[in-house]
Amino acid sequence: VKNEGDEIEGLFTIDFGRKGYLYDVLNGKHLGFKKKIEDEISPYEVKLYGLLPYKLNKIDVHLKKQIFSPGEYIEGEVELKTDSKPERHVINLQVKRPDGKKVRYLKQNLETKTGKASFRIPLALNEPKGKWMLKFQDIATGTTQSIFFLLR
Repeated sequence: VKNEGDEIEGLFTIDFGRKGYLYDVLNGKHLGFKKKIEDEISPYEVKLYGLLPYKLNKIDVHLKKQIFSPGEYIEGEVELKTDSKPERHVINLQVKRPDGKKVRYLKQNLETKTGKASFRIPLALNEPKGKWMLKFQDIATGTTQSIFFLLR
């Protein structure tokens, strides 16, 4: 690695000291079951890796119901499906209207401590009717799951 002032560039190696499921957090990619990573970096580039002792296979989402009315709360639960007992994770929840636009004021970050988290999303009285989407993304692994609900 070449280091001049604040600029670092070139090949580098990180040894995590134990094997685990390695993820490129910024790009949401699983990099395999490894103890270390060898990569290349350019000046002012950011790299962020996560190492978990298990693989996150998928995110299950359960809604209390599928059809809602204006002014109601969307309530449900997310559950991480892993090879062993999951640790703390943060799941980003995005909401999209029927026209595909993200609803920024409804987004949330859900914290799972034992692989599960509940959520509650308030719907305004004047929200557009139609098929809405909830998208859940695990921050560390990039794993996503989307579900739909109907607003009548």
